[in-house]
Amino acid sequence: MTRSEHELEEMLHEAHRLPSGPARFAAYDAVFRHADAAGATKFAFDARMRATSEFHHGGDPTRAFLSFSWCLATADRAADLVGAHDAHTLLWHFKWIVWALPQFPDIPLDRTMAVLDDMERRYRLHGNSLHAVFQHRWLVAHHIGDAQAAQHWYDQLVTARRDGLSDCAACVPSGQVRHLASVGRHEEAIRIGAPYRHGGCTEQPHWMLAELLLPYLATGRVEEMVDAHKRGYRRIREDRHHLDNAALHVAFCGRSGNEAAGLAIVEHHLSWLERPSSPFAEMEFAAASAQVLGRLRDAGEGDRVIRRRSDDGTRRFDATLAEVHDELAARATALAARFDARNGNTHQSARVAARMTAEPLHAQVPLTVLAGRVGGPKGDPKLRGLVERVAERTAAGDHAGAARAQLAVAHALRNADRWDDAVEAAEEAVRGLDRTGQADEATRCRYLLWELYRRGQQRQREALAVLDAIGQAPQVPDDLPGYEVLLEQSLDLLYGADRLLLAARRHRAADRPADEFRTLRKAAGTMRVDDERLRPALDRLDALAHRPRAGGAGPVRPPPRRHRAAGRRGGRGRRPPGPGGRPVRGRGSRRRPAPDAAHQRAAPARRRPTRPRRGAGPHGARRAGRGPGLVRRHGRGPGAARPGTRGGRRGVHDRTRHRPRRPGVRVLGGGLTVKSSPADVRVASRPSTARPGAFHAGRMRSTVVVGISPSLAGLQALRYAVDVARERGAAVHAVRTWLFRPMWRDSAATFARRVHAAEARLLVPYAFEAAMGGVPADVEVEQVVLEGLAGQCLVDHAGEEAALLVVGGDRRSHLLGSGPVTRYCVRHARCPVLVTPPPSLAQRRPMEALLRELGRDIAR
Repeated sequence: MTRSEHELEEMLHEAHRLPSGPARFAAYDAVFRHADAAGATKFAFDARMRATSEFHHGGDPTRAFLSFSWCLATADRAADLVGAHDAHTLLWHFKWIVWALPQFPDIPLDRTMAVLDDMERRYRLHGNSLHAVFQHRWLVAHHIGDAQAAQHWYDQLVTARRDGLSDCAACVPSGQVRHLASVGRHEEAIRIGAPYRHGGCTEQPHWMLAELLLPYLATGRVEEMVDAHKRGYRRIREDRHHLDNAALHVAFCGRSGNEAAGLAIVEHHLSWLERPSSPFAEMEFAAASAQVLGRLRDAGEGDRVIRRRSDDGTRRFDATLAEVHDELAARATALAARFDARNGNTHQSARVAARMTAEPLHAQVPLTVLAGRVGGPKGDPKLRGLVERVAERTAAGDHAGAARAQLAVAHALRNADRWDDAVEAAEEAVRGLDRTGQADEATRCRYLLWELYRRGQQRQREALAVLDAIGQAPQVPDDLPGYEVLLEQSLDLLYGADRLLLAARRHRAADRPADEFRTLRKAAGTMRVDDERLRPALDRLDALAHRPRAGGAGPVRPPPRRHRAAGRRGGRGRRPPGPGGRPVRGRGSRRRPAPDAAHQRAAPARRRPTRPRRGAGPHGARRAGRGPGLVRRHGRGPGAARPGTRGGRRGVHDRTRHRPRRPGVRVLGGGLTVKSSPADVRVASRPSTARPGAFHAGRMRSTVVVGISPSLAGLQALRYAVDVARERGAAVHAVRTWLFRPMWRDSAATFARRVHAAEARLLVPYAFEAAMGGVPADVEVEQVVLEGLAGQCLVDHAGEEAALLVVGGDRRSHLLGSGPVTRYCVRHARCPVLVTPPPSLAQRRPMEALLRELGRDIAR
């Protein structure tokens, strides 16, 4: 069945989401087959052009050959499909192909030379310089051992004009350093390569650093060679494309007296020989490894056990050092013979034999702190003592104690912020701990490596490898975080749902529903809407949201939510979010309006009100120690109290005298504000037959409605509502609202709606937990979740039947300056409304006052 171009694009996107490596490359192959079957030539051309780069840099030159050949033939056959950019890219890809062709002994040398000739023809046809052509002709001559031709093309290279198809400014000198080092001109090689030790293109500086190792070693530049080895190998450690450069680091360790460090590199890359980037890279690494292993065997460590594994990690086995040496030496010799048969000489066999038997140029160059590297623990007596302990236990034959001491050194280096040294010490320690069978200590060391690797910018693969090793451990010590915590942290390194789903399954097996909900929600956020794992994850989230806890106190408690502070700053700016999270527009001016006509009629003989004195207003009355008397704000009709009076006497000033006065609003002592319904307050314009003050006389109906918010003011309102309901024998309706207004309509919006609804459901029991330790057992509580604007939902749910609607006030003391939800409820509710003041921690106070109060508390 042929696929449409849209389906092919989806397949290509799915392939891009896979990690770079065999899985992604196999997915590319499927895309190419379907594109060819559908006759989508342009799509197939573009896809292969992009994939060629990944094949080359991903260590799969065979696929790069196939895709490049197809694109080149298509460009020659259908020139209208190829633009100027594609033509330039094809000429650039020529260099990658010519670089890789000599590394396969089964490809005839004549074929390589024919491709080189075609490359030169096309470069001349497009008017480009032959600088890149000369460079790759030198490369082929250098590979086959034709010294005279290599020198000729090298001279042509250094005199040719550079252009846009030349390698970068660091890659060309890297080739020059290789040539000069091969002919023994080490000082000149260092002079040319040293300026490019710190950067270039994607191939640099690790390529240049690897090429400089031998010149540095031959000239005795210790600091430079140590720096080149440490920085260079760290960059290529997990990159199969640079297996031949890893071989240069192994050879450096063998010739610098660091056979133990070389053995660590061999053990790390040994499984790569099952699937090497090329036979030439395999030969180079096998020969360098045989050199290091041979020296260790000659030192009496031939029976040492080397832990091996298959490249896919499915098979693990042990072998002695002598057995591995013999295997690698035979492999390198056989490959060299195949290359020589293709090239028609014995150059590669002689070079491989010389490398395997090369003698060290130095007794031992200290590479790490544990090896006594200069600049190590000399200035730290404690660290120096730990390093000496490692040496003492190693000399005594206590390899297990030496490995534990190495772990202590790694921790000390980490605490001293010497991160690179700590990584080296921890890597050496974990090898020793594994070798001596100390599983728990090895797991502790891997936890340390996880921490250290996550700090680095280029250690993602190492970190994930350590994470997988921790997951395979039989157990994790009790004093370490669970493996699930590390799986969640891995989202910072590799975006995807696989590890999060694994963490959720482990949380579920351990019966930790809150942790499972948090992890599943993260995992769902990383999935595409067409991911087949998304629907089961959402169903499980819904089940967790409705799952009662063990004590029967409601659904599982969610993790605390982070809230961004929003509000006015300095009297201006955006107001706090309104219902549903939508910003509410309002006046930015702080100018006070003049008193209204009701104020003037209520106090005709008084002078114009002035700013209230200290202690005035509801909060001031509380601070001054006055009783919780009731102040009615500008109620019309018989018996209405004058503004600023209590019981007809001069008393507490109304702090909101400058706002428009509204009937039916009451302020209770202690800052509680009540807006009574029209049935409870006599209003001249709206007479009622109900008895005034019915609410305060105790005639409460059966329901107290309270809005749920995780803020301090919202928790205060919830506590007060429960107290009122307990006192009156009423039920509590805890209402949480949510609103989601997407700008699109598709399955992603449906998923987002479900997540918002689940969060709202979980927030209600969390608010009870935070406010009073859980849902009270002596009060009937109904948890209600509504979709819509908060104020409207609260007012509609309360209606006229509710005895009381309780909402929280904000940090400002006056009612009409409260948040938009509170104002809406006060203005539109058809039942009594009670606005609770926020706790003192939530009130806006000058920093100086807070510091004074903190000083008094400390003085006590």
